[in-house]
Amino acid sequence: MSQPNAVIEQGMATGRQSEWTEQGKIETRLSALWRRYKRNKFAVAGLIVFMIYIVMAICAPLFSHYDPESFDMMDGDLPPSLSHPFGTDSMGGDVFIRALFGARISLSVAIIAMVITVTFGVIYGAISGYFGRVVDMVLMRIVDALQSIPSFFLLLIIAAIMVPSMWSTIIALSAFGWLGMARIVRGEILSLKQRDYATAALVTGESKRAIIFYHIVPNAIAPIIVIATLEVAGNIIYEATLSFLGLGIQPPTPSWGNMLSSAQELVTLTTYPWTALFPGLCIMIAVLSVNFIGDGLRDALDPRQKNK
Repeated sequence: MSQPNAVIEQGMATGRQSEWTEQGKIETRLSALWRRYKRNKFAVAGLIVFMIYIVMAICAPLFSHYDPESFDMMDGDLPPSLSHPFGTDSMGGDVFIRALFGARISLSVAIIAMVITVTFGVIYGAISGYFGRVVDMVLMRIVDALQSIPSFFLLLIIAAIMVPSMWSTIIALSAFGWLGMARIVRGEILSLKQRDYATAALVTGESKRAIIFYHIVPNAIAPIIVIATLEVAGNIIYEATLSFLGLGIQPPTPSWGNMLSSAQELVTLTTYPWTALFPGLCIMIAVLSVNFIGDGLRDALDPRQKNK
């Protein structure tokens, strides 16, 4: 047996997924993914920017001694300066510090809501796609009925009937955010359940739960990851919208949305534009970076990019 064949068989025996590079060396799936991902410079830049957001949000208390929920009217509407890099709002709150602590809230809401919607959507879509027939028909008709209603109005209704808070915002975002994920996962499962490995697992007596979640779903991970990433961007915008309308995070707790809401007066926008400019830039840059990450992951996970 030649050495390359021995290496391949050894890798298959240990269950490691790998690819051959042009140099004939074994390349792990993760390193191959990163190699394709880093070709997209915008995706790499988006990842760096988003990681900076995460680090700064976590370390927000280290950047200043200002309390984001305390105000001094004497310092109201100060322009950007060394002591207040983003200026202050009409209540005297430091816009930079409130934007940092607002990132904690906005990103936490977006990521937690994404985890909930992805988890429920994957389970729902996998069950629908694998069992098919009556189960699939009933579950998909429920999805069709819910998707026939504009999602934003459903979001507003749910947010309006609950006491505004961080967790009520997460619930509102999660309540119907899983619909698109469920439909896409269902389509993937319908195709993957016909593959030989799924049939072999069924013949060997494995449970249907094991077949779905240990054999089929992992092979549909590519679209799941991409959609989950883009879901974060959508959640950031929805959270900002709800908070802007007064249905999300409530002052004095800062979030990017309620910071914009407090600066919506025309006089404020024209006289003290920094109070709206910087929170708006935080939202725009965060959403763009996540979208770039999603585009990079889509290209990296595309099988057609394997040998490129």
